[in-house]
Amino acid sequence: MFYHKIVSKKTGAAILFPNLTARWGRVVNRLDFHDIVDYQCFNKIFSTSNFAFKITSSIRKKGALYMNATEVTASASFLRQRKGRSILLVGNKAQEMLVISLLLQKFDYQVSTVNTVAQALERMRTPLPSLIITDLTLPGMSGIDLYDLLRQERRTAIIPVIFLIPLSDAASERRCLDIGAAGYLSKPVQPEELYRTVQTLIESKPRTDIRIDARIAVSVDNLPINSLKSVCEIDLSEHGMFLPMEKPYPKNRRINLQIQIKNQTISAVGVVLYNYSAIEGSSKKPGLGLKFITIRPQDQELIRAFIRDAVAKDIKTALTGGTVMLKKD
Repeated sequence: MFYHKIVSKKTGAAILFPNLTARWGRVVNRLDFHDIVDYQCFNKIFSTSNFAFKITSSIRKKGALYMNATEVTASASFLRQRKGRSILLVGNKAQEMLVISLLLQKFDYQVSTVNTVAQALERMRTPLPSLIITDLTLPGMSGIDLYDLLRQERRTAIIPVIFLIPLSDAASERRCLDIGAAGYLSKPVQPEELYRTVQTLIESKPRTDIRIDARIAVSVDNLPINSLKSVCEIDLSEHGMFLPMEKPYPKNRRINLQIQIKNQTISAVGVVLYNYSAIEGSSKKPGLGLKFITIRPQDQELIRAFIRDAVAKDIKTALTGGTVMLKKD
């Protein structure tokens, strides 16, 4: 097994921890500091410290993998800031930026947009964003220039940056990876790819499937969730859902589900992964989160199509001047 070694510049202490690349999906020698933060390794080990550290050169030695020489300073204050859900978009193509912004808001992120590198750097004077998504081509200085300038400052060096590149542009893909960017997205940006990429970089427990607010009829063990109305409001993904319930079932309980989507009834079996009870003062609504453990492939595809259509409809409504109900905490 590969291990990664972090060495404190202040104390000289070293800590080895297991391979990060299995989940990250990138070659080991491109691992950057922000990857470590994203996977919470740094947060768990040094969350009460405030000192610089370095990742040593890339060689195999006695079962450990020592990483490429990179020196950055991390502070507890920055780690606290990264717990937010703010994203900075950088680009001057209004329609593209609007669509991406709407998608990110639909995914429950706070979004701000600027047009140039100068404006993006000015934005760094305020609380730092959790993630920057920038077009490769910008007026004046480029997205690469922005990336280089961010890496020159200790405070901004660990913000992950994603580049927007033309479709099937192999040269741009290689360039983004070679400079150590967190990733890239091909234009036009696909909602599923955007969701998975942002989740991986921001969330401590990233999801792979888009979740949306849906108002549909749901029954549990043949009993409607909301007997007073024909539908109830749930959070739905292709692999599970969050059901509002005043008295939620306990964890690991298996339940039979009947879900009405597009005039069709989907039958599935789910297992309760977590639950929230109605506690005074709690910000979490009572209910349970469950995962589908038995569902027909064609029914899962029906849910996937329903989610895709709902996202596309909201974006189209917003672009034509309508009102979109965005998910709130």
